[in-house]
Amino acid sequence: MKIRLRKSTTYYRPSAKNVDLLDEGCCLRTVNLIRDDGHYFPAVSAVAQQTFADCPEGVEGAYYSEGNGALFVITATDVYRLDSGASAYVKIADSLSEKPFFIDMYINGFSATTMFSGNSRVVFTGMAQDTATDDHLFSTGVVHCGRFFAVDKSDGFKLWWAASHPLDWEEGIYGCGYVWLPAEGGKILRLFSYDDRLVAVRERGITVVRAYGEPQNYKVDATANYLTADGIIGDTCALCGGQIVFCTDSGIYAFDGSDIERLMRFDCGISAPLCAAACGERYFLMCTEEHLGEGCVYCFDLSEGLGAACDIKPSALFSGPDGVYAVIGTAIKKLLPGEGEGEWYSAEVRFGGSRALLKSIEAECDGEVSVTVSALGVSRTFSGSGVHRVGMSGSSFSFCVQAGGTLRTLTARAEV
Repeated sequence: MKIRLRKSTTYYRPSAKNVDLLDEGCCLRTVNLIRDDGHYFPAVSAVAQQTFADCPEGVEGAYYSEGNGALFVITATDVYRLDSGASAYVKIADSLSEKPFFIDMYINGFSATTMFSGNSRVVFTGMAQDTATDDHLFSTGVVHCGRFFAVDKSDGFKLWWAASHPLDWEEGIYGCGYVWLPAEGGKILRLFSYDDRLVAVRERGITVVRAYGEPQNYKVDATANYLTADGIIGDTCALCGGQIVFCTDSGIYAFDGSDIERLMRFDCGISAPLCAAACGERYFLMCTEEHLGEGCVYCFDLSEGLGAACDIKPSALFSGPDGVYAVIGTAIKKLLPGEGEGEWYSAEVRFGGSRALLKSIEAECDGEVSVTVSALGVSRTFSGSGVHRVGMSGSSFSFCVQAGGTLRTLTARAEV
C-alpha cells in the first residue's frame, strides 16, 4: 500500500483594479464629443428655429444675404428666395445650366444681392427684383474697396474688375480691367476681401492682390505661401476666427494674412471634404467619416484646436444670423455649439490576468447618461450618473456611453 502525500494548495488572492476610462488611451472613437482637460463636451446640436420657414425639397446650396435679410436656396435647376419675415419661398430662376453664386453689394445707393449663373444676373434690393444678361462669364467674385472683382469662367488665372458694380463695365483708366495672376499656385477658386487686401485662394495656395485706389496702382504680390501637396477644395473656404480657413484632402488649413498654417491633419477617420460654413471661431465642414458615412458634419473650434464628427447630415450649410445653419430635408436648423447628445466608445479594455470580474462602473455627467457594458457577447446598460453594480466577467470589456451633457467621470472597478 502506497501512502500518497497531500499536495499543497495554492491560493490566489484577487486584486482590485480601477481604470479611468476617460484616459485618452482608452477611447476608440466619439460622436459629437470634444475631449478637453480630461472631460468630453458636446460639440454641436441641430435645433429647429423660427428664423427660416421650411424650404423646397432637393436643396443643394444656400446663401443668406446680410444686406437685405433674404435667404436664397438652390436645387438642381431652380433658385428660390425667402424674404425676411416671410413664410413662403418665391422662385426667382429656373432651368439653370450652372450652379449660381451670390454677392452682396451696393448698387445705385441700395443694398443689393446679385445672383450669377452663366450670362444670367438677378439683382434683388430687398424691395424689387430685376434680371439682366451679361457677356462676361464668371466662376466666383467678391466686392472689394467699392469694386466688383471676379474670376473669368474660361480662364481661371484671369482676374476681372468692374468699374463699380457687376453690371458696370465702362472702359477706361478708371473703369473695368483685368490682370492674369502668375501660373504658380494654379487657378483661382475663391476671392476674399481681407482687410485692405484682395486674397485669391488658388488650387495650391494663396495670392494677395493690392487692389485699392485706382486700377493703375493695383499690384499682384509675389508669394511663397503655396502648398505643394494636395490641392485646395474651393467650397471649403470660409472666413473664420479672423482667418481664411480651407481644406485639402489631407487636412484643415488657415491663412492669417501672412502665412498658411495647418490646423489639423485628417488622420482621425475624416475624408472627402465637400463644403464648409463658419461663424466666430467655429468651422463646420461637410465630409465623410469612416463610421458615420458620407455627408456628416465635422465641427472644429479654431480657438481650442479641437474638433468632433457629428451625426448631422445636411444637404447644405450656410452662415446666417448669428450662426451656421443646416438644411436637413426641408427643415432649416441652427447648429448650436456646446449642446446636444454625444456617444463615446472604448477600445477593448483588459484589467490584467486571463479573466476579470467587473464589479462596478461609475459615471458622472451634467445631463442624462447611459453606459452599455459588453463582454463575451453579453451586454448590459446602466442609466444615470453614479455608481452601478455590474457583476460581469470576461477577459476583456467594451464600453459605450450615451451622454446628454459634459461627461466628467467614467471609472471601471474590477477584480482580477
